[in-house]
Amino acid sequence: MALMFVWVLAGCATTPGAQLRPWNSKGPRTLALMSDSSGMVGEPNGPTLKGYNVPGRNPDSRMPWKLFLGGASHRLIAYMYGVRHPDRQVYYNNKHIKIIIEETGIGDVSRLLPGEHKMSPDITDITRRVLFEIKPWHEQGLQEGRERSRTYLAALNRTILTGKYVTGGLDFHGEVLIRFARGQYIWRLEWRTQEPGVVQYR
Repeated sequence: MALMFVWVLAGCATTPGAQLRPWNSKGPRTLALMSDSSGMVGEPNGPTLKGYNVPGRNPDSRMPWKLFLGGASHRLIAYMYGVRHPDRQVYYNNKHIKIIIEETGIGDVSRLLPGEHKMSPDITDITRRVLFEIKPWHEQGLQEGRERSRTYLAALNRTILTGKYVTGGLDFHGEVLIRFARGQYIWRLEWRTQEPGVVQYR
């Protein structure tokens, strides 16, 4: 599958911030998809997409493009969740479950099992009591996302003695364009909740 996703650079903040500069566009008629070799061309799915100008990858970086783009996709999708829900209390994968429980008081941290304290769900929406795990858009990604989501839910819900349990999130999807600084290509990222708690991107 061609790398048709769009990402913020690896150094951008995980939480929503001022690093991204939006621009509105109907999008170019074709999208040039960058790879380590020759470019490819694809058609945008919709008539109007929102775009963001973002910093590019460090020119001196030796990180493979696939790894760079995969990691950055998580940050952009998390960023977009925060943009859509600015009034909610949301945590990202830079915070461990232990810290989430301690800061929000949603459960008893002593009920976590050994090894669970440093688990970090990609998106944990405390206001709605839902979480999402972000994975690439293929069968292996779906299976891994399903397993991780279930593991995180089991850990979090074991600590909750009263109130609503955390569940797998639903209906989080979207598509945006990205223009990297110093780059000559426009990238497109599409993501969708394939099943409760699992968001996949391409």
